[in-house]
Amino acid sequence: MSHELEPIEIRGHGLLARVIPNGASLIDLRLEGVTTPLILGMAPECYVSHSHLYFGAVVGRHANRIAHGRATLNDKPLSFDINVPPHHSHGGQEGFSRQVWSISDRSESHVCFSLRSPDGHEGYPGDLVVTACYRLLPDAGLRLTYEATSTADTILNMCHHAYFNLDGRDTVDDHVLQIAADTYLPCDETVLPSGGPVPVAGTAFDFTAPRSLGVLADEGMQPYNNTYCLSDAPVNPLGFAARLTGSTGVSMEVWTTQPGLHLYNGYRIADCPPGIEGRHYGARAGVCLETQNWPDSPNRPEFPTSILRSGDHYGHMTEFRFAAP
Repeated sequence: MSHELEPIEIRGHGLLARVIPNGASLIDLRLEGVTTPLILGMAPECYVSHSHLYFGAVVGRHANRIAHGRATLNDKPLSFDINVPPHHSHGGQEGFSRQVWSISDRSESHVCFSLRSPDGHEGYPGDLVVTACYRLLPDAGLRLTYEATSTADTILNMCHHAYFNLDGRDTVDDHVLQIAADTYLPCDETVLPSGGPVPVAGTAFDFTAPRSLGVLADEGMQPYNNTYCLSDAPVNPLGFAARLTGSTGVSMEVWTTQPGLHLYNGYRIADCPPGIEGRHYGARAGVCLETQNWPDSPNRPEFPTSILRSGDHYGHMTEFRFAAP
């Protein structure tokens, strides 16, 4: 097996995680005392052949959509790969999730990856050096940290794209979700925000109190693919973003410094190879809770900025805190 697909195992504090350099991807995650994995995963070689699924990958330079692959920075037009027509999505066809990262540091309970993204790659200015670290914490926590610097002003919005399934069932419809956001961004059929934040109250997108992810499926509708507005700027220190609970009682809290949480209930999952332990993954087999900046922020000055200035430090952190029943 080539080195970019060779699993790296870290363990500690009741958790075991496996990651690979390809996409700095998390391919398996286990909680002591729980018989099923906590995420969807595939055989390592499938992270190349099925990279469009973004299973467990680190995404960048810009997670989510940039409208029509165009933006302006310092009065100069930028043009990006339109890999999900009609928009640029998740950093382009050769974004971070499709790169082979280098291992920069590791121990029994953590591993850090580094990547150099050259000036002009996928249309982004600046020579960018970025690190992504997985670290297991006391009380069954998994911390992801991202850091970066650029030689020129650029756009940067990183996220992690794990699909969570906490009970091993065929879908996550029975999972109960709570999100600490009073507003969200409605989107059009291309998953581009159709305007600014609107209240969740009175809509099927209201998770301010815990409710089932299956509410839309029960109504004959399947898609959740929207960003929730946690704040209008990055949060420091970590802020509570969401709580997910499976039907068996396994739970996960999401804490982050990011101003947005993108909820995607995996309704587009299809044509997957066999997953962990030969599991079959179909529509809604996992749910993504992607901590990130708001979509299309380079084109919407009223949104939190995704501009990283030359010489400045980019740093964000997200923690997933698990508990068994």
